[in-house]
Amino acid sequence: MRRLKINILIPVILFSFFGGCEYYDLPDNRSEAKTTKKIDIAGRNLERIPSIVFHCKNLEVLLVDENNLDTLPNKLWQLSNLKKLNLAGNNLKTVPSGIAKLKNLEVLNLNDNQIHRLPKEIGKLTALKELHVSWTPLSGLPSSLSRLSRLQLATFYETQLNNRKQIRERLKSAHVEFIYALKSDKAQKYYKKAVQAGNNGDIKRAIQLCDRALSYNSNYAEAYGYRGFMYHQLKQVNNAMEDYNTALQLNNRFANVYLYRGILNLQENRQQQACSDLQKAMNLGNKKAKSYFRKHCQ
Repeated sequence: MRRLKINILIPVILFSFFGGCEYYDLPDNRSEAKTTKKIDIAGRNLERIPSIVFHCKNLEVLLVDENNLDTLPNKLWQLSNLKKLNLAGNNLKTVPSGIAKLKNLEVLNLNDNQIHRLPKEIGKLTALKELHVSWTPLSGLPSSLSRLSRLQLATFYETQLNNRKQIRERLKSAHVEFIYALKSDKAQKYYKKAVQAGNNGDIKRAIQLCDRALSYNSNYAEAYGYRGFMYHQLKQVNNAMEDYNTALQLNNRFANVYLYRGILNLQENRQQQACSDLQKAMNLGNKKAKSYFRKHCQ
């Protein structure tokens, strides 16, 4: 029986494909920049933030995690409409005092950097609801944190903060849920690194990192789905199918996994199963599944 030859194109941003951040291109010019509200440039090996970003005066979400930033430019603080800023997974050693100008900031993620202390000016971020400084050498917190009356969640996993009682007291007025060791956070960290490795073409490394993520959270559907996708690229059919099946057992509304399991079934000449998967992906809103379904199932 002749096998179907179906090419699978690996998306440029795989994290968005498996339930992470929605992908937005950088605006091409200053005119487009005026209307841009979200930019995701995570995992690009950037050493600095592209200058066009600073012309996005209405920007509300900026995701620059998993890059190689070691400093933050003063122009960043001019983005006064920012609500979410993700700087996790860089090489930052300090957070400039200029961050106090981001009066509308609600979520600040500084995980996985080299930050020892936070500036006292962080207490001026009066709209802040979430603060994440896990996997850093953070050894102290400024007393100004107590001014953050809207803060709902602060995470300090694997830092050098030793006096847990003192930290709770300092954050007491801010009604903070103090998370000291949450395995799901660790799983997410390794999952994101797996996606970055996959984006860089290091498929075997991506699989290893998915393994680490699953060791912390064995019910992590996205990690199973992504690892299956990596096995799929290596043409390890049985491993890919097993992970796709597990991901869908954990999350039966995972449209992209239905799509790729459908493609795998097509490649293996399992027409009926393939069309069933593609139909489910279509029903869940996956547009790519529609073209495959028209070509192979009608």
